[in-house]
Amino acid sequence: MKEYNFTGERPWGGYIVLLDAPDHKVKQLVIRSGQRVSYQRHQKRSEHWFIVSGVGTVTLDDVDSELLPGQSVDIGIGVKHRIANNGTE
Repeated sequence: MKEYNFTGERPWGGYIVLLDAPDHKVKQLVIRSGQRVSYQRHQKRSEHWFIVSGVGTVTLDDVDSELLPGQSVDIGIGVKHRIANNGTE
């Protein structure tokens, strides 16, 4: 796996904070092959995920879909969500 200088290291990979503004934050998440983030929901924020490389299996309120590079998904406030990397890289 490529070496990253993570802002936050997690069992599933890690993230790098690219921008931290008063009204939004931009992070680069790196999900290791065969790993996924926890299934969660947020009561005070929405999220927008953009797939840069690999294939992401996104779960929104118990519905799975695959996203390819260049595709994105909007996650509304209160929506249960997670992303998994079922690929080999």
